[in-house]
Amino acid sequence: MPAVRGRSAQSVCVKATRFGAALAALTIAFASLSPPPARADVPKDELVVHIFDVGQGSCVLIECPDGPPILDDCGHIGSGGDPTAAVVKIRDRLDDLRVAYPTPLQILISHPHVDHFSAMVDKVTGFPTDDVRRLYWAGPWDSFSVKAKAWIEGLAVRIDGAAHNGACVDGARVTCLAPNEHALETPRFSCGAAKVDLLTASALTYNKSLGAGRKVAKGTSPNGESAVLRIRYAGVSLVFPGDAEEVTQLYAVENAQALGAPLDPTTVLLLPHHGSGEVGSNDKVWAGAISPQLVVVSANIGGNYGHPNCDALSHFDTDPGTAMAPVSTPIDARCGDDKAHPNDHVVLHHRFIFTETNHDVTLRVSKTGDLTVTCDTAGVACAAASPTP
Repeated sequence: MPAVRGRSAQSVCVKATRFGAALAALTIAFASLSPPPARADVPKDELVVHIFDVGQGSCVLIECPDGPPILDDCGHIGSGGDPTAAVVKIRDRLDDLRVAYPTPLQILISHPHVDHFSAMVDKVTGFPTDDVRRLYWAGPWDSFSVKAKAWIEGLAVRIDGAAHNGACVDGARVTCLAPNEHALETPRFSCGAAKVDLLTASALTYNKSLGAGRKVAKGTSPNGESAVLRIRYAGVSLVFPGDAEEVTQLYAVENAQALGAPLDPTTVLLLPHHGSGEVGSNDKVWAGAISPQLVVVSANIGGNYGHPNCDALSHFDTDPGTAMAPVSTPIDARCGDDKAHPNDHVVLHHRFIFTETNHDVTLRVSKTGDLTVTCDTAGVACAAASPTP
């Protein structure tokens, strides 16, 4: 540095350094007075739904527009899919969302079957209880595994199954969905600017409580007790029905009508019970009543359960009462018969997505009601997901 008149170059450098340090300190002081900026990728006016490939199971993360996210089930059984990768992706996403929601996660366990909760309760790879804002569940307490019970009890709540005769009991961060949940005036949980409808929970118990007035419908516990969740945003509706059976489906349809918002038409349906056709799941009545435009099937087609059922898929594909969107090229889908015979095929002419072949699915609904569907592996029913920058 050239000399400065009347001052040495060294003194100028020292003063400049002191000024820079003071300016930096002042900047930091002002910054500490302001809240940290929200990340651009925290949804404010967009609904984003991730349906993960977990093989024989179900795992759905719902990012709510301007609200904390909902995890609707996350579990698997047997082989197929990658439930560990799904949990890693969810936990990474929670790190992003934690900027806006320090305790980010609302969890709904549709019913206590291991393929709907196993991935979330694992001590090593599951979700820390500190991340859970609140847990909602339906069905009998005694149907949960020992590991799941311990994890639920870790949410600062004591549930004694024996003392409460296996009943679901509310706690500090746990809410048991009541059999008349659909009739409650105040929703138990929300999805930001989107509308949440719990169309039924513990339908089998509710049906039995009606005595002589109950519906003649098939149902077994705990599948028939599944909570049926509907999310509505900007004219788009998405339905996540757990392992719904005939009794569950009947009450979901009836309760949606009572809300003045019938299920027909539904934009996206996650097929109940992985596409099973047992105990009335996915029968023609349900297919016609819900009339989805797009069906997503979460199942390990090569597994031992024979899911999805070939006839169940056909109920949605060929029933003239449904509103499914056609595809340009027919889909040759592998299916089964609800037993260990998964190697049958059915040709589908409408919009079906299978997590086994398309893998992770992402649905984005804009504030104007535009729906974008991407999959890790492209198919005629969905575009390929863009590479992560």
